[in-house]
Order: sequence, then C-alpha cells, then structure tokens
Amino acid sequence: MGKANAPAVSAESIAWGAILFAVFVTPWAMSDFGWLGIERPLTASIYTEPKLFVLRVSTLVALAAWTWSVLVDGRPLRRTVLDPWVLAFIAWLGVTTIFSIQPLTSLFGQHTRGGGLLTFVVYGLLFFLTVQLADKSSRMLQIGKAVFWSGVIVSAYGVLQYLGVDWVRDTPAFLVGRAYSTLGNPLILGGYLVFVLPVSAALALIERLPVWRAVYWAGTLLGLVALMATFTRSAWIGAVVAGVLFAAYAVVQRVGIERRVDLPIAGVTVAAFALVAWRSLAATDRVTNVFARLGDLFQFDSGSGFSRIGLWQAAYTATLDRPLTGFGLDTFRFFSTSYLAPEYARAGDYLAIPDRAHSYPFQLASTTGVVGLVLFFAIVGIAAWVSARKTLAVPRGSMHSTHILLAAFWAASAGYIVNLFASISMPQTTFLLWIAMGLLLSPSAVTRPLQSMAGARAVATAVAGVCVAVVLASTIPLYADARYLAGRTMPDQQARIEAADSAVQLTPYYSVYRTTRAVAYADRVMGSLPMAASLDDPSRDQLRAAYEAALGELEAAREFSPWEQNNYNVLAVMYNVGGRYLDAAYHDGAIRTAEEGLERFLYAPNLRLQYAIALEAAGRTADARAELEHLVTLEPRMAEAAVQLARIYVAEGETERAGELLRAAETTAVNRALVVNALEALDRGEPIPSVAW
Repeated sequence: MGKANAPAVSAESIAWGAILFAVFVTPWAMSDFGWLGIERPLTASIYTEPKLFVLRVSTLVALAAWTWSVLVDGRPLRRTVLDPWVLAFIAWLGVTTIFSIQPLTSLFGQHTRGGGLLTFVVYGLLFFLTVQLADKSSRMLQIGKAVFWSGVIVSAYGVLQYLGVDWVRDTPAFLVGRAYSTLGNPLILGGYLVFVLPVSAALALIERLPVWRAVYWAGTLLGLVALMATFTRSAWIGAVVAGVLFAAYAVVQRVGIERRVDLPIAGVTVAAFALVAWRSLAATDRVTNVFARLGDLFQFDSGSGFSRIGLWQAAYTATLDRPLTGFGLDTFRFFSTSYLAPEYARAGDYLAIPDRAHSYPFQLASTTGVVGLVLFFAIVGIAAWVSARKTLAVPRGSMHSTHILLAAFWAASAGYIVNLFASISMPQTTFLLWIAMGLLLSPSAVTRPLQSMAGARAVATAVAGVCVAVVLASTIPLYADARYLAGRTMPDQQARIEAADSAVQLTPYYSVYRTTRAVAYADRVMGSLPMAASLDDPSRDQLRAAYEAALGELEAAREFSPWEQNNYNVLAVMYNVGGRYLDAAYHDGAIRTAEEGLERFLYAPNLRLQYAIALEAAGRTADARAELEHLVTLEPRMAEAAVQLARIYVAEGETERAGELLRAAETTAVNRALVVNALEALDRGEPIPSVAW
C-alpha cells in the first residue's frame, strides 16, 4: 500500500539531481549564442552571471528538496568534523562584510566576478548537501561522470579556440591564440581542468569495458590538450602536482592497466603534447610559445611575473593596514591602486585597474583578514587530513573503485589549491573544490536521525516556498544585466539612459551599473557642449540643465562607490569639459574631484592628467607643469600627458624641450598618433591642440 502511494520521484532524488545539474551545466553555461544567429549576447556578463544563476538555482532546489526529505520523509542527518569550521568561516565572512569598505559589493560580489558573501554561502551549502546526499558509491561515480562529460564539452571548445574556431564575438586581443572556452579566461579554464583531468583518468582506470575505457582516456587527452592551450603556468603546475599525487596513489595501491587501451592512449598523448609544443614555436609572442612560457616561469624582473609580484606586495601591504577584517570580499579592485607601486603598474596596461591579487591567499588575506585566510586553509587542511586517514588509507587488496575516484578528487583539490597560489578563484570553478571536500568527507560522516517534530511538513513547505521565491528573484539579475548591456550599446541616447536606469533599479548593488547610467547622461550632452558658445540663451540654459543633471548622476555614482577610481576619472573629465565650453568655474570641480581621488589612489594616471588640465585652466600653470612632469615619469606610455606638457613648454618658450619630450614619447606612447600630430604641429609652428578628454 505504501509503495503504491510513494511518489514517482523522491525529494532526495530531486536534491541529488540538482547537485549533478550544477556540476554538469555550470562550467559551460553562457549567454552568447551568436552561432545560432542571435544578434547580440543575452547579458553583458557572457560567462559569469549565467553560471552564477545555474549555481544558485541548483543549490536552492537541492536545499528545498533535501529539507523535505529530512523533515517529511525521515532521512537522517549526516555530520562531519568540518561542519563547525565551515560555519565559522562563513560567519567570519559575514563579519568582514559588515566592516567592508563597500558592504553591498562584499555581499553580492562584483559584476562579472560574483565573489561576495552569498557565493560563499552557496559553497557552504554545496559542501553540506554533498555530505548529506553522496552516501553511496554509485552517487560518487555519478559526480565523477558529470565532471567528465562537462569537461569534455569545455575542453572541446577550448581546443577549437586554440585552432582558430570561436563562436564568441569580439574576442579580446590578449586571448587570441589561447584557449579560454566557456569560462572566458585562460586562468579560469586552466584551474577548472586541474579538477577535470585526475577525475577523468580515474574513470578510465576503474572502467573494465575497453570501449568506455578508451572514451574516458580520450576525454582525458582532450583536457590535456586544452590545458596546454591555455598557456597558464599556474594551472600547468597544479596539474602536475595533481597528476603526481594521483599517480603515486595508483602505484601504491597497484591499480592495474590495460595495455591494449592504455599504452596507445599514452603514445597519442605524448604525440599531442609534442604537436602543441611544435605549433607554438611559430607564435609571435612569448605567451603562446610553450618553451618561452616555461622559460619565463621564474622571470620576476619583467612581464607578468613582475606585475604579479607587484600585486602580491600591494595585497600584503593592504593586509597590514587592515589585518583583522580586511577590506571586504571582492573589493580588491577598489583598494589595489592605493597600494600598487607605480613601477609594477607600468608592467601592465596603465588604463586597467586590477581586480584580483592573482594569488588566492593574498586575495583572502587582504579582503577577509588573516582570520579569513587561516580559517579557509584550516578547512582545506582538515579535509585533506581526515579524508586521507579515514577514506583513502585502505590496505592493499581491499581497495574499491570508489577509493580510486576519491583519490582523484583529493589530488585534484590539492592541485587546484596549488594553482590558486598564483591564480584567481572564480565561482564557476571553485564550487568544485567544496563539492570535492563534501565527497571526501562523506564516507566518514556520522549519521544522526532527527527527532520527529510537530509541523515538520509545514516547515518543509515554508523552506521550499522561500527557496522558490529566491529562485524567481535570481532571474532579476539576468534581466538587469541585459538592460545594462543595452545601456552601454544602444545608439539612441535616451534609450541608453532608460536601459541603464532600469538596470540600476533592478539590481542597485552593482556600482558599475550606476557608473554606466551616469556616463549615459554625460554622453547625451558631450556632443553638444562644444557648440555652447553659438547657442541662444534658452538653448544654452537647456544645455546647462542637462549638463548639471549629468554631473549630479556622476556625483551620485561616486558617492555610492567612493572607492571606484573610474568614478573620479569620468567626473573630472566632465567638469573639465564643462569648464572649457560652459563656465571656467567648473574646472574647480575637477580640481576638487582629482584631489579627493589622489588622496585615495596611489596610481591614477588618468585622474592626474585631468588634474593637470584643470590646474592649467585655473591659471595654476606651475602646479600643472609639476604634475605633468611627475606623470610622464610615472607613466611614459601616456601620450596625452606628454602632449599636454609639451603645450606648457611651448607656452613658456621652451620649444626645444617640448620637441625632445615628444620625440621621446613617440617611442614609448601607446597612442603614438597623438604624439605624431603634436610633433607635426610643433614643426609647422602651430599651437599644439589641448587634450580635453
């Protein structure tokens, strides 16, 4: 009778299906379907926002279904030694969020990054739910297969990109020739593959059917080629560590090989490595040359190694300033240029603002304090120690295929952590670390039945209702991001403003949305400002009103996010343009804005340029000259600074010095055309045009 009334699909199976869905779909979820003929991406964040949506929704579905299975169906609760540590870590992150320099950012995470407190809550839930549900060898195998098949999809696309086939529009120049697949960045793809490869190899080793064994080895080979094509050294090192650890376990446990299948695959793997290495010799830059990339591994006085050292030093210095709570989750972008020494900043793009320390330990220390750093590595260390002793340490001859698979997850986790020491952590890959820890501790979990409670069904229904509501609310950020994209790209100015405004109304916690709305207001008047002098009084008053409205939006954006350097840059530009075409008094606003920003940011070349322009316009030529002379030394690639300084030299009768400055800048400037035009004007004896924006 009871079996006849049992539901066709249990709550427990729904919860487990949601976990499998997260593992399989998250790595390749994205919003650019240009290959299907769709005109533009569905969201501005092509890679991260769709993955966060899948991850959050899957976790909420799993939580609701598991709660029902416990309270209504009577499933027992499972506990591990790691539970209090995970709770303490998340609680501490809550404390750091309260004391963050940008609490909303630390709660929700940055746009396209998603590293806020809510993501860590998802991590904790995934760990907890995996412990509860992965209580059978068959389920652990299902997780492994979900990792494998998702990895095949991601790896295949990465290899195609490496071969020149890409369906994503407007691939950035620095990614050409490197695989980044559905994850959007070679560093993230590399870290992901560190997880995929040991698991794929484990599935091959435990498979007895030759056909399927060959399939698993083929998927492993595909992942290895994709990993090489990322040209990401931290991932290479992490993969080597993971491979060595897993291979050592397999040798100690005397895992057998099938010579007819395994040896040919090994030969093909060596050949594929050789082919990729040989193909990379034709690369025009050192990044996509395997041998040059390896040769630069310990090159710390130039290139990416030099800039990474600078980022680590900046994070270390920032940690010393706020050692207890740090600056707050996902706020590295806001404080990095306050600590980044100029000589390190010059090693990269001087217009870029680093938003990651490119070392997870430094990232954690500077954003969550030393306590957050210690708690995270305590969690990882305890998980590694307990699982090694209680799960993986089995006598020879008594080993089960599950032990091989769990050893692969153990090795993959270790390799991923090693990779993170010189790379970045993103939700779409790091969630696998927390699931892996859940898998590793599940066999040693203690089962504790819950006492029956009155109203259990009502409580389970309420939890499910809350989860459904949050799932529905999770669609809002996706729509808001679509509106944000429209606010950046639509040709009609008013339509841009309306789209950007709706993005802010829907998700008011992303500072970049507010900046985009303010810029849309500014762009509406920028084109008309040069004609201000020729307008009649009513039209001029109307233009001034629109200009003041744009200033108000820019000031509001800066007030909302006072640690966002771009807000100061855009606002100073706006004040200077208004000072040039409407009223010279507006230059005072640029001076005030720049001085406030420069008190906060150690390296801010664009803001310094606007400061110098405003100083010169306000009659403080000596101060402007001093600021520009400092700027051209600070950032010799900045053509605008050299041209503006050359104008002052010419005005003060130092024409020869102006020529020397411009000729030197011609060899270093990014915008060389601007310098050449200034030199030609100087040679003709004409005034050098001012750089306004």
